Amino acid sequence: MDGLPSIIDSLNARTWHSIARTLELQLLQPLGDHNIVIGGGKYDEDNRQRTDSRQMLTIVMPEPPNYEETFTEPSQYLEVDPRFSNLYLYSQFPLGGELDLTLGAAYEAFENNLIDTDLWAPKIGFNWQPRAHLSLRAAYLERVARPREMERTIEPTQVAGFNQLIDDIEGSEIKQFGLGFDIKPGNRLHIGAEFSRRDLQVPRNFGASYDSRDEQQTRAYLYWTATRRLGLHLSYEKEERESSSAQLQSLVTRQLPIGFSYHWPIGAYLSAVGTYVDQEFDGSETIEGEHFWNLDTLVGYRFPKGYGKFEIVAKNILDEEFLYYDLSFHSPDIQLPQFQPERQLFARFTLDF
Repeated sequence: MDGLPSIIDSLNARTWHSIARTLELQLLQPLGDHNIVIGGGKYDEDNRQRTDSRQMLTIVMPEPPNYEETFTEPSQYLEVDPRFSNLYLYSQFPLGGELDLTLGAAYEAFENNLIDTDLWAPKIGFNWQPRAHLSLRAAYLERVARPREMERTIEPTQVAGFNQLIDDIEGSEIKQFGLGFDIKPGNRLHIGAEFSRRDLQVPRNFGASYDSRDEQQTRAYLYWTATRRLGLHLSYEKEERESSSAQLQSLVTRQLPIGFSYHWPIGAYLSAVGTYVDQEFDGSETIEGEHFWNLDTLVGYRFPKGYGKFEIVAKNILDEEFLYYDLSFHSPDIQLPQFQPERQLFARFTLDF
């Protein structure tokens, strides 16, 4: 059959089997004019991945039928057993003059078959309210990214208003710094802005190598309760990511969401958000840019006595087409992109007891 054209089709099927165990303990202890939070936890997972590969060879014969043969390779198994443990202490100290200081420290350790990392992580933050309508805050913290299942934790998840549990690849070592202010000139108006920076060492190929990644996020917002039923909001968000990875060297995303929400006394409500997106992507071989408008709407009804709600959601209701590099590809889990280049309609029902 030499000299005849041939086609090879490959099929890889991957399955996971996982059993996870989590234990957490915490003590809340008042001590004079401040509180102490002491705790720790342990996470252990048995994770086995199985890959089955099959190839189909098709040789195009001069006359039908074509020659076909299937080759099945032996199953391959990979055991990745992530383990995470931590001990932590947090305490808030009122320093007078409307200044509160948060001091904390944690020991965090992560390991699997290929990664073994641990660190002593400081947690420092302060809140200062020099005026009744003005508050300033700042924080510095370090951590080791834990398995996603342990992000549902009783440990404090923020320091001075800055979230420290973000969906990063487990085993990453992270340093984070943030500054922010909030202004509340009245009961109906909220204004604020914050800046945060994160420096990460991210494992690749189960820890065979590491990528250096820098992230900066700037955000400003305005919320206005115009009436008892109508709320308006406007914000600006800029996120910059730089990586040593050849796949992605830099990604800059700017967003300008503008929206409103309206609530009727009968329990019905309506909201809409229009977002202008401007994005610049610099990869190993391409430099691209994209900008577009996206409009999302929601209509819902809240059942009496808080028994639940029913909502109809429309994403990209104008059915705009665009090229958007979603930031969730840095996440360890598969997630739907924030913006999708086609209209989506769906309904959701929530029942509360």
